[in-house]
Amino acid sequence: MRISGITIPDEKHLAYGLTTVYGIGLSRAKGILDELNIEHTTKPTELSTEQENAVREKWNLFVLREILSEKLLATSSA
Repeated sequence: MRISGITIPDEKHLAYGLTTVYGIGLSRAKGILDELNIEHTTKPTELSTEQENAVREKWNLFVLREILSEKLLATSSA
């Protein structure tokens, strides 16, 4: 499984494996998995294609929110 160009280690539980992606800490990783009803101890190789895509989508939404909030802050402080 890859997110943002980073391969999530197959041997790690997802809650910890997702932390290899920049910007995902343990609490955010667990939050993503909780929102998608995926067990924290699931390994990347155990995910269905739909689950992998859902995790990637959650990550993309997080990145989009961060970019938009930065632009909003830059606009309001100008």
